[in-house]
Amino acid sequence: MKATVKAALMHGFLGSQFPAVRNAIDRRRGRSRLTVLAYHQVREPADDCSTVGPAAFSEQMRHLKAHYDVVSLSDGVAAVTAGGPARRLVAITFDDGYRDNATIAAPILRSLGLPACFFVSTDMIGSAVPFPHDVAQRRPPQEHMSWDDVRELAAAGFEIGSHTCSHADMGTVTLAQSRDELRGSRARLEHELGRPVSLFAFPYGHRANVRPDTLAEAARVYDVCCLAEGGHNVAPADARTIRRIVVSTGVTFLAFQAILEGFPMLRLNNPYRADWAVDAGLAPGVEQH
Repeated sequence: MKATVKAALMHGFLGSQFPAVRNAIDRRRGRSRLTVLAYHQVREPADDCSTVGPAAFSEQMRHLKAHYDVVSLSDGVAAVTAGGPARRLVAITFDDGYRDNATIAAPILRSLGLPACFFVSTDMIGSAVPFPHDVAQRRPPQEHMSWDDVRELAAAGFEIGSHTCSHADMGTVTLAQSRDELRGSRARLEHELGRPVSLFAFPYGHRANVRPDTLAEAARVYDVCCLAEGGHNVAPADARTIRRIVVSTGVTFLAFQAILEGFPMLRLNNPYRADWAVDAGLAPGVEQH
């Protein structure tokens, strides 16, 4: 019954004039809106909470291609932080560094001409050591990308960002450990790719996984820092606390469409405003959208 009610509400929301009116108001105010989607794996079977099947992923990407201005993460963040004409933007990101990102997701993206950013945990690349969350879920071994895979993604025009060295929880490590994770992963990526790396995503990315001091440290090392608490980024946004919406196994195509348009039941408030960002010396004490 709950799923039926929610589906009815999403249908009503998408069929209403609210998204169009909101977008029109943003345009009049000159405020770009950036929705950043976060994926982890694209494979069958989609047997855990963060994996999306190839057919579902392809359908989602075709929808983005047809209805949105899909841009690189760097360009999207620039649009909501540097000003300019109002635009309705979507950026696609991947976390961790699973091999299916290179063998399944990337070919789908290339076939549609869509950009994406792949955030990788550098210690896991070319390694059989499982991610902590895979161990916690007692998942069978998952193949990780090799450095050749990562270089091929970069050569194909995709952005590569840091996800720490070991997929460290930046809410529990010491500040000294966070510095090693942040700077070590950037140094390894730049060595392997031969180019600067300025994008970062916090592993896990929720309130308990980020502290003011590790947030401030990440902002000193990277130009863009991404979270995973949900919601959209509306100009003027802070490049060091970029919201992302995690697309998980249970997200239906209807829910995917509703998420993109800001369906209230699926939108989370940003806990990194005011008290977190101000304590870290990163942002004024105002709500980020």
